[in-house]
Amino acid sequence: MPRVVYTPQSETYSPKNVIRAMVRGMIQSRYMALRLVVRDIKSDYAKSQFGMVWELIDPLVLGFIFYALKRSRVITPGETGMPYSIFIIYGLLMYATFVESVMRMVTLVRTSKPLLSHLKLPPEALILSVIFRIAFNCFFRLLAMLFFSLLLCRSALAEGLSAFSPVGFIKFLLLFPSVILVGAAIGLFFAPLNAIYSDVATAIRIGLGPYRYLSPVLWPLPLTGAWAWLHTTSPIAPIFLDLRTLATENAMHYPAEFLARGILFGLLFLFSWFIFHISLTVLSEKA
Repeated sequence: MPRVVYTPQSETYSPKNVIRAMVRGMIQSRYMALRLVVRDIKSDYAKSQFGMVWELIDPLVLGFIFYALKRSRVITPGETGMPYSIFIIYGLLMYATFVESVMRMVTLVRTSKPLLSHLKLPPEALILSVIFRIAFNCFFRLLAMLFFSLLLCRSALAEGLSAFSPVGFIKFLLLFPSVILVGAAIGLFFAPLNAIYSDVATAIRIGLGPYRYLSPVLWPLPLTGAWAWLHTTSPIAPIFLDLRTLATENAMHYPAEFLARGILFGLLFLFSWFIFHISLTVLSEKA
C-alpha cells in the first residue's frame, strides 16, 4: 500500500500548487464570471433608460469645458500634435478606464462579500468578472473615440493635423488593454488591504481625482524640471501619449517606456493575483 505522510503545512501554500490552482481557476471560471457580469449589468441598468450613456456624459462634458477654455485662450495647453478636442476626449476616456480598473479591483472583496457568504467562488471568477465588466464598458468608450476621430478627421486635415489613422487605430485597439492592465494591477495589489481597512479605497479615489491634472490627460506635460520627473515615474503617461499618437498618426514616441510599464505592471498583476488567491478566504471574513 502507498504510504501517506501528513504534515502540518497545507499543500495549498506550496507555490507550485497555488500556481496550478490559479491557472485551473482562470480556465474553469470563465462561464461563472460571465454570469456574474450579466447579473451586474442587468442590476445596474434595470431602471435606467440610457444605460452607458451616463458613463460617457461626465468625461464628454468635462472635455467640452476644457475645449471651450482653450478656444477662449483661458488656458494654453501647448502643442498637442492633434486637434485639442481629440486630445481631451481620448485622454478622459482612457483615464476613466484606468480609474474604473483601479477602483473595481481595489473594492473587489467588499463588493463580493454577499456572494462569498453564500457561495464558494474561486478567486479567479471574481477577477475575471471585473475584467469582463471593464471590457464591456470600454466597448462604448472606444466607439465614442472612433466616432469623434472620424467626425473631426476632415477639419483636422484642413488645419494640417491628423485625427485618425486606420492602421494606427487597429494598433491602438490591440494595445488599449495596457490601460486596463496598469489599473487592474494597482487595484488588485491594494485589494487585500482594503478588505481590512476601507479607508484605502477612499484614499485612492480621492487621489485619482487630482491625478488627472498631473497626467497627460487634459494637456501634454512639459518635459523639463519636476515635470520631467513626473513623466518618467508616471504609470500612465507614456501609455496615454503613445496610444493617442497611434490612433491619430500611427506612431509611437515612447516605445521603450511603454514596454517597460507593460512588463512591470504585468509582473505586479501576477504577484497581486497570487496573494489574492491564497488570502481570499481570510479576507472575505474580515471585509
